[in-house]
Amino acid sequence: MPRTRTPDRCEHVGDALRAGRDLDAIHAWGCALLYAAARGAAETPLPPVRHPLGFLCQPLHRRPPQGLCLHLWPPPPAQRPAPGGGIHAHSWSMTSIVLLGEVGNETIGVADDRPGTHQVLRVASRGDVDVLHPTGRTVRPYVAHRQRLRRGARYKLAAGVFHRTRLTAASATLVLGDHEPGSRDLVLGGLHERVRVVTRQPCGDDELRAAAGHVLRGRS
Repeated sequence: MPRTRTPDRCEHVGDALRAGRDLDAIHAWGCALLYAAARGAAETPLPPVRHPLGFLCQPLHRRPPQGLCLHLWPPPPAQRPAPGGGIHAHSWSMTSIVLLGEVGNETIGVADDRPGTHQVLRVASRGDVDVLHPTGRTVRPYVAHRQRLRRGARYKLAAGVFHRTRLTAASATLVLGDHEPGSRDLVLGGLHERVRVVTRQPCGDDELRAAAGHVLRGRS
């Protein structure tokens, strides 16, 4: 398994993660990224950002239709509540491996045949700016399936499936996204939600280093 982050090698990691091969080596590779980030020695072509869903995202490689990122989840008290309870659906299929910590993944069903409690918002993204457009579709979400995933566990989610992440401790994941043509990014919001603009703020080196340190100190 490659140890550096050149584009070709990141693609190799992504291909193996998608196929479920060499997971121990991928896990070790991802943890090495964490240690580098904690030392302030992360060498990546794209800057890290604060994601609106409450984690820090360090892009490692982006070459459409796929992208590979390191996600760092700070301790729960530091997380900001996400709109709509953080329930969202991707325009891309996700394959992820837990590097450290513990991740709860809830698959969410949405019922259209009863009075709605949330509205589906369509997300239009350009760079670090997300514009959330109300669709007028109202739904009532419910938990269809729960997973509790520990270090080394791999999990997948199809494009268009609503889900949310639940955490009880600082955690880190390596995430591969494969864009699915015709799919849209969606999020649940309030019934009377209007057009809203969300900007993904840059994450400074000190913040990234601190987040990686939190995850490593609580490693399990």
